[in-house]
Amino acid sequence: MTSTDDARTVDARAVTEAAVSTAADLEPLFQTLSAGLAALGAGLSEDQFPARGLDLLRASGFWGAGGETVLPGPAMLRLMRLVGRASLPLGRLFEGHVNALALISAYGSAEQRAGAAQDIREGRLFGVWNTEGQDGVQLLGGSAPDTTPLTLQGAKTFASGGFQVTRPLLPVDRRGERQLVLLRADAPESELRAVPGSWQPLGMGATGSVTLDFTGSRVGESDLIGQPGDYYRQPMFSAGALRFCAVQQGGAERLLDEVRGYLHRLGRGHDEVQMLRFAGCWTALRGAALMLAEGERLERACLAGRVSEARLLAQVDAVRLATEDACLALLEASERAVGARGLLEPEPFSRLVRDLRMYLRQPAPDAARLRLGQWVLNDWTPDDWTPDDWNPEDD
Repeated sequence: MTSTDDARTVDARAVTEAAVSTAADLEPLFQTLSAGLAALGAGLSEDQFPARGLDLLRASGFWGAGGETVLPGPAMLRLMRLVGRASLPLGRLFEGHVNALALISAYGSAEQRAGAAQDIREGRLFGVWNTEGQDGVQLLGGSAPDTTPLTLQGAKTFASGGFQVTRPLLPVDRRGERQLVLLRADAPESELRAVPGSWQPLGMGATGSVTLDFTGSRVGESDLIGQPGDYYRQPMFSAGALRFCAVQQGGAERLLDEVRGYLHRLGRGHDEVQMLRFAGCWTALRGAALMLAEGERLERACLAGRVSEARLLAQVDAVRLATEDACLALLEASERAVGARGLLEPEPFSRLVRDLRMYLRQPAPDAARLRLGQWVLNDWTPDDWTPDDWNPEDD
C-alpha cells in the first residue's frame, strides 16, 4: 500500500508510461468490441439490465481496464464513448466498474491488486457506490482494545447495478474519516437488503440501481483500500469525470445519428430548418469532444508535473459544463425534430432521451460552474492556452 504523496506520483507516472507502450495493440480489440456491440443491436435497446452487453465486455479484453489492463488515456475515453454509444446504462455500469479498479490500482496493496485481478478473471462486476442519505454508512469496531469485528451500518442510494455488482467499493465513515471498503457482496458475511421502490427513475432504469442497506455486513482489515481520505484525493477524484463525460458524449452521438436516420426516412434530411437546428448541435458536441481530449492531455501533463493541479481541475469542470450544455441542446433539438410521433414506441427516442437526461444529472453541476468561473476570473491568463504546455511526444 502506497503511503506517501511522492510515492503516489511516481506510481502514476509509471502507469502512464506503461500505458503508452500498449497503444499499438488495442485496435483489433476496439474493432471486435465495436462489431459485437453493433451485433447486439436491440438487445441493448430494451429497458432491461444489460447482461449481454456486460458479457461482451467480459470477453473483449477490456474487462480489466483501469486495473491490470492499463490503457492510454485516449484509448480509455474512446472505450467509454464506444460503450456509451451502444447503451448509456451499459456505459454507466462499465464506467463504475473501471472507476473501482482504478481506485484499487492506485491505493490498494499488492495483495489487494492481485485479488482484484483474480476477481476480474472470474468475471466479477465492480462498482463504486458513494451516494448516501443523511446518516450515511458507518464502519464500526476493529480498534484496540475493542475486539469486535468490523461491521457496516447504514445504506447507500443510487447503488448502480444492485445485486449484480459483487465487488462494490464503498466510501464509508470510520471515526470521522472517509475510508474505502471493498465489499464481497456475494460472501456469507455480507448482508445486503434492497429498499423496495427505491429505483423508479425517469431514465437509466436498466442500470438496476437501488438503495441498499448494508447493516450487519462484516468486513476484514484486508478489505480496507488505501488510507482514510484517499477517495477524495486530487486530481484523481475529479478527473474521473472525464470518463463519464465520454460515456455521455457517446450516448449523445447515438441520439444524433438516430435522429438523422429518422429524418431521412421521412424525407426531411434536406429540410433547411433541421439543417440550421443540427448544425449548432453538431458544433457543440464536437467542441465538447475537443474539450474532453484536451482534458485527457492535461491530466497526463499534470501527472508528469508540467501542468498544475488547479489547471487540470478547471479543465475537468469545463468538460463537464461543455458536455452537459451540448447534450441538453441536442435533447431539445431532437424532441422538436422528431415530434410526438417520434417519441412513441417502437422508435428509440423516448428511451434515449430519458436515459441521457437522467445520466446528465451528475453531482454538483452548479458548484462546477462556480469553480470554473472563479478560476477564469482570478487565475486564468491567455498564456494558459499554448501548445507549449504539453510535450509533443505525448500527443
